[in-house]
Amino acid sequence: MGLIYMGLGLGCLVMGIVAFIGDPAEYILLGREGVPATGVITGKRHLKIERLLKSDQHSYYITYKYTAMVNGVPAQFESENQIPQSSYYKKYQAGQTIEILYAASDPQISAVNAGLGVVPDNSILMLLIGAVGAAWFGYSGLTTLHDEFVTQRGS
Repeated sequence: MGLIYMGLGLGCLVMGIVAFIGDPAEYILLGREGVPATGVITGKRHLKIERLLKSDQHSYYITYKYTAMVNGVPAQFESENQIPQSSYYKKYQAGQTIEILYAASDPQISAVNAGLGVVPDNSILMLLIGAVGAAWFGYSGLTTLHDEFVTQRGS
């Protein structure tokens, strides 16, 4: 039984790491080689998840078009980013300009400039949940293995 707990802990840790690596890798790339540009907002959407026991969860997204240089030639791109607060969501309307960053090596990767405090879709939270799950199941697994060993030795 202890090995099962340890396996569950390892699974939690792996899932947390996988969830963490996706989005932040793009933000790290933008931090290293982000090219500032001006985008034009083409749309926005609000996602509300209703919960029975807790307050509702809200996510806010804006869609924008921007021009980036690809091999010295201007190219048009469109992207959608989550923004952290409803106040930013309410502030911007379709047709307005917004400051963005795009990756020089891959212009399809972009984000609203850090002035809005872009949120990487709860990736850090997923990593923390994975680490806590790994610690909990790892500890439970070790104590169970210890108890099983002591019980076997005592009989």
